Amino acid sequence: MILIAYDGSAAANHAIAVAGALLRGSDARVVHVWEPLASLEDVLPVPGVGLPAGLPLEEIGRQEAIARGVVDAGVELAREAGFDADGETVPADGSPAQTLERAVDRLRPELVVIGNRGLTGLKAIFNGSASHHVGAHAHCPVLIVPPPQNA
Repeated sequence: MILIAYDGSAAANHAIAVAGALLRGSDARVVHVWEPLASLEDVLPVPGVGLPAGLPLEEIGRQEAIARGVVDAGVELAREAGFDADGETVPADGSPAQTLERAVDRLRPELVVIGNRGLTGLKAIFNGSASHHVGAHAHCPVLIVPPPQNA
């Protein structure tokens, strides 16, 4: 089984297309890591302070539904690329890169496919790179697909 890390970005879409051209017909699991309550962090002066009772559960449910939509889109793209694909959402526990690493350990794929947004320098340092993290820590081969040259 091939694990395809998918976040809905153009880089992830490109990674599926490239992997499909190389690995068509393989079984694939599309994995989308999402961050519960990440959208609330941007609007709260102090994270976790001042939340109305019940809002976190409602917001988590809403974000989980959005995450399911993202992974469903990734599964559809993977099927169009020739994979026999299914998908799962994984709520982040720690950084998304670490959560993805744990999913790789749990699922034990033969290969991980992940897109790279092509960040360099300070952007790469401050934004982190899930592709580089997984590439450095996975116990299986990792295909890191760079962005298209015209991107």
